[in-house]
Amino acid sequence: MKTKETKKMYYAAYGLLMNKNYILNDAGTKYVGKGEIVGHKLVARGHLTVIPQARKKVPVILYEISERTLKRLDEFECYPWLYIRDTVSVKTEQGTVKALVYKMKSERYGKGLQNLNEIVVEYCNHDFDLKYLTDALTEGVQWAAEQFNKM
Repeated sequence: MKTKETKKMYYAAYGLLMNKNYILNDAGTKYVGKGEIVGHKLVARGHLTVIPQARKKVPVILYEISERTLKRLDEFECYPWLYIRDTVSVKTEQGTVKALVYKMKSERYGKGLQNLNEIVVEYCNHDFDLKYLTDALTEGVQWAAEQFNKM
């Protein structure tokens, strides 16, 4: 009798969920390690999100997740209302894997950056360069000013 082989599912966290305590409480979820989403950049549009951009990269924490964890992530990320799911390539020390990432819907931009202090702590905990965050926040302020000037 053959056993059913299940395909591994990965999730790339670039914000608050880099904190292992938020996500590892689910059975079937494993910390994999650090990685980078290549060809994307981190931006602040009220909340953090990632958008495609050549020659840019976003540091992430990679997790192997279960279907149950996916459902909890959907709830946490207000999927599909605030964020959509996408599949991206994540470069790790062991190679490249396809991983799930949540990207904010463009029509939801500008709804208030929350949890910034916790995200900074997680960047520091994982020795990620804070330049990614400061660049995203600087661009986010510029974007918000442009939106205001359109009114």
